[in-house]
Amino acid sequence: MNFKTLFIVMFAMIWNKSQAQISLHPFIGGNLNTVQDFDNQEENDFFKPLAAIHCGAGIDIPLSKRVSIEPMLRFNQKGYSFSVQGKDYWDIEFVQKATYKLSFIEMPILVNFNTTYKKMKITYSIGPYVGYAVALRAQSSYKSEYYNEEYDSNSDPYFMEKEVMTGINRSDFGLILGTQAELNNFTLGLHGQMSAQNLYGKLTENANKHMSLQLTLGYKFKL
Repeated sequence: MNFKTLFIVMFAMIWNKSQAQISLHPFIGGNLNTVQDFDNQEENDFFKPLAAIHCGAGIDIPLSKRVSIEPMLRFNQKGYSFSVQGKDYWDIEFVQKATYKLSFIEMPILVNFNTTYKKMKITYSIGPYVGYAVALRAQSSYKSEYYNEEYDSNSDPYFMEKEVMTGINRSDFGLILGTQAELNNFTLGLHGQMSAQNLYGKLTENANKHMSLQLTLGYKFKL
C-alpha cells in the first residue's frame, strides 16, 4: 500500500467516524480590545480599552472522542481608544480623545480538547488566525479654551488618509486561546486573542499589537 492510498484510507476512516457528529456553530459576542506595546511599556498608559462586537460561524469536526478541529469565518472588530488631558505650549488646559476601530474578516482554526463536567461539555481551545481589515474608522476630538474640534474618518477623507490609512496594517495574524461551556447545544465561551502583527508597522518598529478578550454566545446544529 503506497502513501497516497494510506492517506485516502485514513481520511475515509476519520470522515466515516465523525460525519454524523459534525456541527455547525454560529455565534455572536462582545469584545474588550486594546493595544499592547511590548517595546515601550510607558506607551501602554496611552492605550485604553474599546468595546466592540464579533460574529460568525464555525464547523466543529471531531477527530476523536476528545479532540476536534473547528475552522471558522467571522467578522471581528478591534482597536483602542485614548484620552489625554494636560496643558499645551501656551499653558492652556486641553482634553484630547480618540477611538480607532478596525473591522476584520478573520479565519481562525481552533483545535478543541473536550471534557465533561456533570451535564456540561467543557472545551479548551487553541489555534491560529489570519485576518484582513475591510473597514477602518477613526474619531477624534480636541477641546480647550480656544478650540473645539472634532474629526470623523467617515465624513473627513483627509483625516482618514492622514491618521489611519497611511499607518495601520490592514493584515493581521496571531493566536487564540480560551475555553467554552456547552449545555443543550448552547455554548458560552471566553477567549483571548493576541496579534503577532505590529499595528503601526508601516510607521514604527515598536511592537504595538492588538489584544482582545472575547465573550461569545453560540448554538451548535448537528449536521
